[in-house]
Amino acid sequence: TAFISQVLHEDPRKFLNWKVIRDTMFFPGHKDELRKPKKSPDWVHIQEYLKEDKIGCAERFSYYNESSGNLIHHAYSLQEFLLHTGKKIKDIKMIFEFGAGYGSLCRLLYKMGFEGSYIIYDLPEFLALQNYFIKSVKLPVEVNFDLGDLKPNSVYLLDSIPSEIHPDLFIGLWSISEVPVNLRNRIFSSIKAGSYLISYQES
Repeated sequence: TAFISQVLHEDPRKFLNWKVIRDTMFFPGHKDELRKPKKSPDWVHIQEYLKEDKIGCAERFSYYNESSGNLIHHAYSLQEFLLHTGKKIKDIKMIFEFGAGYGSLCRLLYKMGFEGSYIIYDLPEFLALQNYFIKSVKLPVEVNFDLGDLKPNSVYLLDSIPSEIHPDLFIGLWSISEVPVNLRNRIFSSIKAGSYLISYQES
């Protein structure tokens, strides 16, 4: 695939400039998603976790050069979820993300104060990318490739669906509507979450 070819032959420190990543995992951003956070009394604090990391060489957002459109989009999606559910990140102990891109949302949640177990299910190639990114941004977490005993401040990168787990939060940003229905059904029969954050295609 194009992605594997780029992994083998191009500089991974600039992976967010690879066409296959930009076309499938990177949202360029929308200024409206920045408007609400800027009006928040917590804006000084929000600015800290919106700072984009150097690894990947993400294109900076034209309306806020400290961040990228993708990171702002993830923060906006998460803030909307917290606003409408009344939940607090500190009360979430386990997260399951189905298809995590390069690990941007995982990074954001830990920067916002999440201290629990973060489980990612994805293809092996993207698990390798997530492993590289999460370690490169130096999150205070341990990265594992086997579920084993769930521990706080630990990320679990899996290429097989766990038989049955009960996370506090299930996240699927666009991924659910990009896979066959039979895989979707397998996921929802195995992962019984307390809350869901899902975005999806029109069909």
